[in-house]
Order: sequence, then C-alpha cells, then structure tokens
Amino acid sequence: MAILTKRHKAVSLKSANIFCLKEKRMVAVNERRVGLVVFHVRTSSTLMLRCTGSRVWVFPEGQPHPGEADRDALKRVLVEEARLLLADEVPLQELTTVRHEFQGSEGLICKDATCYLARFTMPRVPAAVASDDGHDAVRWWQVGDLATVPYKYPADLAIQRYIKQYA
Repeated sequence: MAILTKRHKAVSLKSANIFCLKEKRMVAVNERRVGLVVFHVRTSSTLMLRCTGSRVWVFPEGQPHPGEADRDALKRVLVEEARLLLADEVPLQELTTVRHEFQGSEGLICKDATCYLARFTMPRVPAAVASDDGHDAVRWWQVGDLATVPYKYPADLAIQRYIKQYA
C-alpha cells in the first residue's frame, strides 16, 4: 500500500495571542503538539490510550522538544506512552491539525496538534503497554467502533473522519 509523504520540519512557535471565537477573548497558544494515529491495516484497528483514573481515551500525542523534528517527537512519544517503536521505514502521512481547548488555571488554553497517520501491515497487532505517564490502559479500537469511544478532547472526534477516509 503506497502512501504519499511529505518532509516536515519542526517549527518553533512562540507564545502568540489569538482571538478565540468560542470564548470571544484573547488567549495564549503556548505549545505546539504532534499526535499519531497508529493504524493496523490487517485488523482495521487504531491504537488509543486511556487517561489514568477515567474512562476517556486519547491518541498518542506530545510536545516536540526544541529543535526536534515531528517524526522524532512522534517516535519518542510512542515509546513513552505505549512502549512501541516507530521504525524509520514506516511512512507518515499528515492528516490534519486539531485544536484542543480547555480551561487552565490562567484561563482558556488552546493547543494545536498536527496529527499524522502511520500504517502498519505486520501479521499481528503489536502488543502495547500503558506507561506511567498519565495512561493506565492501551487498546486497539476497530474503526467501526470509533464512534463509541469516549474521547477526552472533542477535537479528536474530527480525527475519526480522517481515519475512515484513509484507512
């Protein structure tokens, strides 16, 4: 299965003031994040992590270190959160950028996450283990069951559309 890929560089985003339509006020975007949809082709399933002490699920996601390329950040995050290695030969396809908005101690926080798709074709679904880093379970969800997943971030619902489109 061929996938068209693009080369991406990590871009340093400084805190920037933007107008948030939802709250009709200025907020600070203080970090850029990267997320990964890990898709197993043979079983039509995708990897998700359950947030510790809750019933909500998230895709592997993290903040790149200064000067770290997106691919390197995704490899690090996948090891940290699910104990899985992303091989260099696995192509990544950029899906979309989503905005996570939530109330922080200093007001509304907006984080932009660029989401990538990695397709695996190995015979079996790789075993994944939840890390201590805010997750207590890992699960491979069937694409047909994604509508029933309790997501932590409403923006993750938009990612479902891309998974169904590219899966």
